[in-house]
Amino acid sequence: MKSVGIWIRVSTEDQVRGESPEHHERRARAYAESKGWDVREVYRLEAVSGKSVKNHPEAKRMLEDVNAGKISALIFSKLARLARNTRELLDFADFFRDRSSNEMDVIGLQVVTMGQKASDTARDWFADNRYQEYLYLHGLSVELAEGLAEYTHKRIRAELGFAHEDAKEMDAMLRQGYRGSRYSFGYPACPNLADQHQLLKLLGAERIGVVMSDEDQLHPEQSTSAIVVLHPQAKYFSV
Repeated sequence: MKSVGIWIRVSTEDQVRGESPEHHERRARAYAESKGWDVREVYRLEAVSGKSVKNHPEAKRMLEDVNAGKISALIFSKLARLARNTRELLDFADFFRDRSSNEMDVIGLQVVTMGQKASDTARDWFADNRYQEYLYLHGLSVELAEGLAEYTHKRIRAELGFAHEDAKEMDAMLRQGYRGSRYSFGYPACPNLADQHQLLKLLGAERIGVVMSDEDQLHPEQSTSAIVVLHPQAKYFSV
């Protein structure tokens, strides 16, 4: 069951219009119940209007709960209620030192592949109407590519000295029981697939046969790339 928090930020103007904090909470709880989610925390920023919220104690508490794995999603009435502007939302995910700080920071870049042979064999089996074998091979190669990506991510954490922070239990590991996160392209954190061109160039991905198509897709098909962020508060988080 997904563990979620409820974000209540009701301005003075909202309350004048009859939108009470209790009304927002009831509506959020009803939505969570309809989804089968477990409401773990409620974050209240009442009578906050036209001000930055990122330094508010409730905002800090929310981020701490995300970092600790206490919640994995946040329910709020509308985007403007989460933060005053888009820039402030981006600040929540700003896990790197500013260039002007003159301090060195670290980022991990990775690309892995099962190679062209897996794709070629799967295509041949499909053409020969060997659909069951095709499905087995395709599924196995996709999972192996993901497993290799996880292994590479673990190597990065180990080589940077963070392996001791990895959770010992598998369930905890699956809940991101380790430092930082691995962000793949095509998802909300890195939506622009074309940005992979720069990553592949930096890594010299052609050495393992990985290239980009004109549609910004990785080839061979069973390949994946990612940016590894090591900040302790960098966690997958949906809103």
